[in-house]
Amino acid sequence: MRSIVCVKRVPETPTFEIVPPTGLRFREGTNFAMNAFDEFAVEEALQQKDKHGGEVVALSLGPAENEKILKDCLAMGATGAFRLWDPEFGGGDPFATAYLLSLAIRKLGDFDLVFCGREAIDGQSGLVGPLLARALGATPITYLAKIREIDLSGRTLVVERQLEGGREVLKARLPAVLCCTKDINHPRYPSLLGIRKAAKVEVPVWGVAELGADAARIGAAGARLRVESVAPPPARAGGELLAGDAEQVTDALVERILGLKIL
Repeated sequence: MRSIVCVKRVPETPTFEIVPPTGLRFREGTNFAMNAFDEFAVEEALQQKDKHGGEVVALSLGPAENEKILKDCLAMGATGAFRLWDPEFGGGDPFATAYLLSLAIRKLGDFDLVFCGREAIDGQSGLVGPLLARALGATPITYLAKIREIDLSGRTLVVERQLEGGREVLKARLPAVLCCTKDINHPRYPSLLGIRKAAKVEVPVWGVAELGADAARIGAAGARLRVESVAPPPARAGGELLAGDAEQVTDALVERILGLKIL
């Protein structure tokens, strides 16, 4: 079985500012790490490799600093890694990102599954996975909480999706793009041997030429979304404490509820 896992480097804290026209820029001194949801995607890809054999290839779109999270994937057990970067990629949005990832995956050849995190903790759009599925002609499955079964010969899989009120069980066709939640597993720690081996790996870099990317669909030129503003939610109004013993507070609360006609 061949799996691709897409990982993103994100800030550990939301220290960003708006820079027109391209959107967000992170301030100097910001600490970065692998997107939290992507860690679960990597672990699930590795668990399925352990069950079904095959390979897991990690992809990341970003500058040289992204090599660190790709080597983290290799240290955990991924069998290959590629970094996608070119100065022309800067200023892109989820549409441009999904387009470039789809080109890289097609360049790698046939695949069975693509694993992504549910969303990135910086943009929180949750768009890249579904857009990537559309670009690849694959089945999109969001909020993945469990893989019950994979039938490679029949080209199907059975999964559970996390819903607000419970779980939904689906049977879907392969290939598929799976957007993982934090409920799906517990990511492993890389071994010391894995870290040493990963440190020696030279991660290939694919740019515009290697991917054959359309300049009109990448970077700021290809972005369809612009971040206009970012602001914290309004402060909640202060509440009221009811005085008295338990019986008095209960009577006062019932009176308030009846007065508001909630019941």
